[in-house]
Amino acid sequence: MAGNTNKKYEDVFNKTDCISNEYGKITSSKDSNSNITVINIQDLHCHPQTQRNISKIIAQIADKYNLKKIYVEGGYGDIDVSWLNSIKDENIRKQVIEKLLSEGMLTGSEYYKLTSNNDKVELKGIDEEDIHKDNVKRLSWIISQQNKYGKITEKVNKEIETLENIHINDRNKRFSKSIEEYSLNKIDSKKFYKQLIRYVKDINTNPEKYNNITAIRLENYPNITKFMTLRKVSKDINIKQVTQQ
Repeated sequence: MAGNTNKKYEDVFNKTDCISNEYGKITSSKDSNSNITVINIQDLHCHPQTQRNISKIIAQIADKYNLKKIYVEGGYGDIDVSWLNSIKDENIRKQVIEKLLSEGMLTGSEYYKLTSNNDKVELKGIDEEDIHKDNVKRLSWIISQQNKYGKITEKVNKEIETLENIHINDRNKRFSKSIEEYSLNKIDSKKFYKQLIRYVKDINTNPEKYNNITAIRLENYPNITKFMTLRKVSKDINIKQVTQQ
């Protein structure tokens, strides 16, 4: 690191006990010769455990440093979550907060603000106000059209079902059922992709059984092959040891 790097920067990015590996890890850093330290946390929107981890990371930083502002995606101006404090019953308030987090309606930053009692830190929306409002209007319109397009989709699905009954044989139906079960998490990815590969071999050997006229080449789908290879190799990995390391 450069010799003129300020002490705050060194403290935040070089002390391994600042951010617990249990919640996240530092992937990169940059010295801009500023007396202000900015920490950018990569997010996975609407994922409860990720948001909890972000809240824990913020808490660890706030405990050791003079954290003043947290900039939040999905909002503009001052972000105010104090309205939740109007729920007088503490147990109900906690349940509401946890429910909002689990449904993707609270960010990790907002969750930290609500659960930490840290009055000094401010939440600031990072979005541009006009763009944010336009997006809210656009989302509102999409939601208002759900019933209309839901009926159209339902009609199309019925037509597809009719065509399937006419043109799809039993083997194709079993294949379609496997796809449906996988989408509903009734079978795991390993079993599903094994079935896919088995179907590919069978279709290429007996295409007429599946009303198929062209061969399917697995090499055109390298990610599936890579996935199956990784699943096979993963059997030899000691997960407990890797986690500890």
